[in-house]
Amino acid sequence: MARFLKGNAPVRRTFKYLNSSNLELRENVRIVSFNYNVEGLNHAGTRDFIFWHFDQLQYKNPNVQLLSFVGMTPTPFIRAYFSNRAPVLLDVEGYTQEEVHQRLKKFLCKSDEQLKREAAQAAKVDNPANFGYGFHRHCVCELPGQVPCPGIVQLPDYLRRSEFLVMDKANKLIRRSGARLKAMGDGHQDLHMVIAELRDVKNTAKAFASAQQSATQELFTWSSRQDNRAIQDVMTQLTDLSVLWNEIQMEFIEHVRNFRSQFEMVLEGELIVDSAHAHMGVCEQRESKLKAELKKAAKKATSDELRQMENRVFQAERNKDLAQLEWLDKSREHEIVKLIRIKEGLLKMSDAYLDMFSKGQYVFQAQRDIAALLPDVQGRELADVKYTGSGATKQAVTRARVRVSSHTPGAVGGAPDSDPPRERSYGMFEPPPPYPFTATPPTYSPSAPPYSEQDLTAPSPTPLSQRGGYRRPPSDEELAGAIGGMSLRGESPPQPK
Repeated sequence: MARFLKGNAPVRRTFKYLNSSNLELRENVRIVSFNYNVEGLNHAGTRDFIFWHFDQLQYKNPNVQLLSFVGMTPTPFIRAYFSNRAPVLLDVEGYTQEEVHQRLKKFLCKSDEQLKREAAQAAKVDNPANFGYGFHRHCVCELPGQVPCPGIVQLPDYLRRSEFLVMDKANKLIRRSGARLKAMGDGHQDLHMVIAELRDVKNTAKAFASAQQSATQELFTWSSRQDNRAIQDVMTQLTDLSVLWNEIQMEFIEHVRNFRSQFEMVLEGELIVDSAHAHMGVCEQRESKLKAELKKAAKKATSDELRQMENRVFQAERNKDLAQLEWLDKSREHEIVKLIRIKEGLLKMSDAYLDMFSKGQYVFQAQRDIAALLPDVQGRELADVKYTGSGATKQAVTRARVRVSSHTPGAVGGAPDSDPPRERSYGMFEPPPPYPFTATPPTYSPSAPPYSEQDLTAPSPTPLSQRGGYRRPPSDEELAGAIGGMSLRGESPPQPK
């Protein structure tokens, strides 16, 4: 090993250096010859190229014959012989080492894109770690030493559900500690914890949805092996409903991720404001330092030096004022943007909960209707029990899909066919319906005249308080002082006389 490290530039004989070259000749290149002299400025580039890259060419192209002819030509050149075409002559007179390298790479070698493509194909074919469709092994469990499939061999205890919960709790504590450590540098620990917890909410919701999907799939597998046609049909339709419910949950999880991204952008704004505040602090320190130097040199420095120092102090004060204005502007802008983002995020998150609740009503109402189609067997012989709900179960699933797809985001309400009739409720600022005042109808007598002078005289109205109706609303003066000392019109309450 030591003898390879001797001589001129021994790094040329190291494996790392030989393997770092990208000079791989094309497939149809068979012979490459280099013609140059050991003296002469027009041969310097070719001579340096042979010194540094000839060994790399030999290592990268073991099936190509490489020749060098020294002292046989007045001008340097490269000649290449191909298997399917005439030879090519490359003139390299007066070229530098890099220019010779680029010329050889351009005309005789493979491009970088082709090298990357061939490397990827070779890794895909030769890598024994690949498994799946199109590879030698379908699953990694076929390799010795790997964990077998849980459907064939039961997992060890530390990988089962009870132990997994303990490990998940420990991992959660580690993640929370990591969030605290990450926040120690920027001073926004609470915001980092909010982002970390929202990430846990998203991951937990995704795990819950996946567990529901797996449980439903196992129910379908179990029912398909039963001889009961009613259970098979019901479980098949419930599997379709489970897929629909999983899509609804995935939409909600996406809203949770967007809600978390709002806080991430708020954190980014906080860091920008902190950067502006730090810049203002640096400007203040520089101003204080220059003022101290000016005060210290006031008795010793010349007038020109004092003038220069005063100019520097003036520039430092100006930079401090600009930094303070920038910090104030960014702080105001960040507070406005923060309010907008938090409000928008909370509104969208509330709508996401309401939409998931409404769509879930459609899904589980259909599930209840499908479950109700299973025949009742209490007090009946098994031979007399017949299942006739195959078509109705499919209609229930189709109806749920239509209702979910036509659901308007933000609209709250359950299934249209299952909602009980409700009376109208009036809002805070909506007036109540008119009071149904009914007077005593007049009695008709055939002998009495059609009308008299007394009938033409309008009777005096009876006060509403004596008729039993509701009282008039209070005036603004009567409500003065009811809301923090202010009337409804925004005027001051009347002063006592």
